[in-house]
Amino acid sequence: MNIYRNHRKPIGRLQEALRPARRSALRRLSAWTTIALVWLTPLSAASLLQPHDSIRLAAKTHLENNPPVGEGRTEFTIGHLDSRLRLQQCAAALEVFRPPGGRNSGHTTLGVRCSGPKPWKLYIPVTIKVYRPVAVAQGALLRGALLSAADIELVEKDVSRLGYGFIADPSNAVGKELRRSVTAGTVLTPHHLAAPHIVERGQTVIIVANSGGIEVRMAGEALADGAHNDRIRVRNNKTRRIVEGTVSAPGVVQVLM
Repeated sequence: MNIYRNHRKPIGRLQEALRPARRSALRRLSAWTTIALVWLTPLSAASLLQPHDSIRLAAKTHLENNPPVGEGRTEFTIGHLDSRLRLQQCAAALEVFRPPGGRNSGHTTLGVRCSGPKPWKLYIPVTIKVYRPVAVAQGALLRGALLSAADIELVEKDVSRLGYGFIADPSNAVGKELRRSVTAGTVLTPHHLAAPHIVERGQTVIIVANSGGIEVRMAGEALADGAHNDRIRVRNNKTRRIVEGTVSAPGVVQVLM
C-alpha cells in the first residue's frame, strides 16, 4: 500500500503541472479557429457575389460590338456602380440591352441583367461620344452675309453635344444667308442659316396664275420678303386684291386660281 501511495503522488503532481499547458494550447487553438472563421467567412461570401468589374466589362463589350448607327469615330466611358451594391453571382452569361427610348449618344444608360436561377437587373451610366467633321465658320461673319466655300471649314466635333444640330456637308451652307453674326470657330447649324430673299417687301413682282393649262401673268406688289418656296402675300396692282402665293423665282410669285 505504501508503494502505491508513493507512486500516485508524483503522477498527480505531473498532471497538475501539465494542466496550465493544456489550457494554454486550447486557448491558442480557439484563437486560431476564430481568426480563420473571421477571414474565411467574408471570402466565401464574396465569392458568391457578382464582381462589379464583370458588369462594366459586359457593358464595354456590348458598346464595342454595337457602335451607334452612322458615320463617325466613337469613344465611350462606362460609369461606376455603387460600392454598396451586392448582387448574386450570375450562373449564366450577362445580357446587355438598351432601355426603350434611350439615347444612342451622349449621357445615357445601358441595362445589364442576369437570367439565371436568381435573376436580377440593373442600369449602368455610360457616356458615348461620336466625332464627325462638321462645318464651322473659318472667321468672324456678320449677320446677312452670304456664305461662300471660303467662309467654311470642316472640324471634327463631338456631335452628341451639338443639341442644335450641325451641317456635315458644307455645300448645304454655301449661298445661304446668316441669320445672326458668328465668331470664328462657331459650329454652323441650320438655325444659323436662311435661304436668301429673292423677293423683297414692296417690290414689284410678276404674279403667275395657272388654270386648266392657261397661264395668266399680272403685275403685283410683294407684301413680305420671301426666299425660294416661301409663301408670301401679294397685291394685284389692277384689282387691288390680296392673294397668297409661292415664291418660285426672283421677282416671281405663283398663285392658285
